[in-house]
Amino acid sequence: MSARRALSILFMLATTVGVALPGDSLSVRDKGLINALAESTFKRYVALLDEIAGLEANDDESALLVHELIMSACGPGRDRMFLRPDVRIQDNVDPTNGPQTAGKDRPVEEYANDLLLYFQSRDPLRTAVEAKLLKMREPGVSEHTFIQVLYEMRFLGRYS
Repeated sequence: MSARRALSILFMLATTVGVALPGDSLSVRDKGLINALAESTFKRYVALLDEIAGLEANDDESALLVHELIMSACGPGRDRMFLRPDVRIQDNVDPTNGPQTAGKDRPVEEYANDLLLYFQSRDPLRTAVEAKLLKMREPGVSEHTFIQVLYEMRFLGRYS
């Protein structure tokens, strides 16, 4: 069974523009850089989910690897995808959460652990997560510079 979901996610791009003051405006060049970084971050996010979805849930090494992957995605540096480990993302793995259903928001590490525990890839040697970037909004500035990304994601396997 595949879970299918279209949703938006805020990529907080603190690594590119830094903390911005409300009311700051972005140049065309800044917006282009933010869009490129958002696309790159989205691809890395899909690769991270695919890697977790392909792991075996019944060994301790997989749980440790998931923890390390998430901490790397939350830590400072070029691999950063999330501002903090307590960033919340919407559950889109459970097939009962359809496009009209708001899945429960979960901390990223809890979400990743549940993906490891409850999702079994159809074929561990092939892609378990397919994603398509549908639309990106204009980058914005609040406490941080951000962009909203609308995408469709499909998990190839079964949820238990």
